[in-house]
Amino acid sequence: MKYIMINQKMDNGMVAKMPIIFPNLLVHADMAELCLDLVKKMWPDKECTVVNAGEISVRDVMTGSESTTLKLRAHPLDGRIISMIDYQFMYPDFNLKP
Repeated sequence: MKYIMINQKMDNGMVAKMPIIFPNLLVHADMAELCLDLVKKMWPDKECTVVNAGEISVRDVMTGSESTTLKLRAHPLDGRIISMIDYQFMYPDFNLKP
C-alpha cells in the first residue's frame, strides 16, 4: 500500500495531519492532486499541503520508502499518526469488530 500525508493549518495555528492510504496501482502524484482538490473544496479557507509520501505495511503500520513522483520521503512518525486515526469513526456503518 502507498500513502500521502496532508497537513492542514487550523485557525489556532496548529496543524492537523490527514493520512490517505491507497493501493500500489495508483500514483502518489495523482492521488495527491485529487485529495488536495477534495480537501480544499471541503475547507476552502484552510491551507493544505502534501508533506510526506511513501509506502505502508498495514499489518504493522510501518512506513518507509519515498514517492518519486512527489519527491517526498516517508517520515518516521507517519505510522504513529496513521494508527491514531479512528477509521471506524470515519465510516460508522462499517463494522470493524471481529
